[in-house]
Amino acid sequence: MFIIRWDVTGSNEVRLPDRDADIVALADAFIAYEASLPPEQQLCITWLGPLRENTEICRSALSASSSGEVQRASASEQLKQELERALELLDQGIFSLKLRCSPEVIPPLLTRSNPPGA
Repeated sequence: MFIIRWDVTGSNEVRLPDRDADIVALADAFIAYEASLPPEQQLCITWLGPLRENTEICRSALSASSSGEVQRASASEQLKQELERALELLDQGIFSLKLRCSPEVIPPLLTRSNPPGA
């Protein structure tokens, strides 16, 4: 059984971005980081493939949402749903990294300390 203890007085904190493009960039960074590791150091996760697909869908929806008012409403709703799913998957990934690594090993992009929307 795993025992997880949160250090609420620690100096590290993870804040997921608020802006849509930043969420896609964070997903890209997470995927690239995992791909850069040797296979034995990669997380044993089944949702990395869906995260890749989700990131591509988000990227397409971001592009589509900026063209045409009618298309924009549909693409915006799809983007909202896909970004929510991306945040759930990223949250799982960051949690997995926190369980596996000490704080100094986690890449700086994944441990943003700036406030949301900054």
